[in-house]
Amino acid sequence: GMLGNVVKIGNYFALSALAINKFRASLNNLKEMDTIYTEISKTSDLSLRKLNELAERSYSIASRYGVLAKNFSTSLQEMSRAGFGENLAELATLAQSAGDLTSELANDYLIASSAAYGYQGNVEKLNALLDSQNQVTNRNAVSLTELADATKVAANQLANSNISEDQMTALLGAGIATTKESGQVVGRAVKAIVMNLQQVKNTEEGFETTEEDLGKVESRLDSLGIKMKEFVDGTTRLRNPISILKELAETYNALPKDSAERANIISDIGGKYRGNVLSSILSNWSTYTKMLGDYENAEGSALQEAGKSAAYREQYDLATARAVAHLRELSEYCLPLVRVGGRVAALKGGEIGQELIESEKAVR
Repeated sequence: GMLGNVVKIGNYFALSALAINKFRASLNNLKEMDTIYTEISKTSDLSLRKLNELAERSYSIASRYGVLAKNFSTSLQEMSRAGFGENLAELATLAQSAGDLTSELANDYLIASSAAYGYQGNVEKLNALLDSQNQVTNRNAVSLTELADATKVAANQLANSNISEDQMTALLGAGIATTKESGQVVGRAVKAIVMNLQQVKNTEEGFETTEEDLGKVESRLDSLGIKMKEFVDGTTRLRNPISILKELAETYNALPKDSAERANIISDIGGKYRGNVLSSILSNWSTYTKMLGDYENAEGSALQEAGKSAAYREQYDLATARAVAHLRELSEYCLPLVRVGGRVAALKGGEIGQELIESEKAVR
């Protein structure tokens, strides 16, 4: 009846609106890709031919990890600005797929880690870090997104304090897992705690420390029989913060839970804004130790994780989609799903000759 016709008309307009929105999104995607490669051409010495080849490869690289070509291209743009190239951009794409990281976070995480530990963009070393951190998050109540965020914030200070990659991962991971705070919060807190143990003034807003604050840290440790400094080869130097924290955890956990001494440790060493994180890490030092072990023998972990998100890849004889996007974008979504020899049926109407030409790179 009349109501049925109204419903049909309403559905027709709803589908039309959806198609228009998808088409607009597709156009915007193409425009963004064009803008990205124009920017790359300005910051690199690649020839136009090389850039075109790279744009073509972006589709197959992105498909390998189950993300859009735009995601890889965005990483390539950022890596080019930082003086790195395609291989590191692909690693950032792997990080996006393995840990559901945004393109921005994946880029910042890898660039910050490289700078902190002096990797100079070495893909093998950064891949090893990603694999190990991914394995730690798979075996514990921590997401790779939060751990990457914490690493981005704290890696430079921790590396400068002679804290190794596995120790950094376990320390940040234990803080996130036991406090349920964000990676940003834990990263900033751990960074500040390590600065206290290294007697470095913190000038970050909200985390500022004074000479008096740093003096309290050393006095509190002395009162517990924990030395902040050691005498080696005729020279007095600060001890490794991890060694101090390990001793502090033993002392802290031996005290009654409601003792004033415990409260003083957290107040003097953690400070007003880091107390919760310090208390949680010390109370759960076994979590730190476990994560230290989980860090080892992780080669291929991230790639395996990315493969899980691509569990449906090359599984079907036929994939189909409504004509609500440009054929190039439909190809990105559908082609990875079909096995070799499979088919993609893209329901299109009208003149599609130009779309076929524009989609040739993605189909290859």
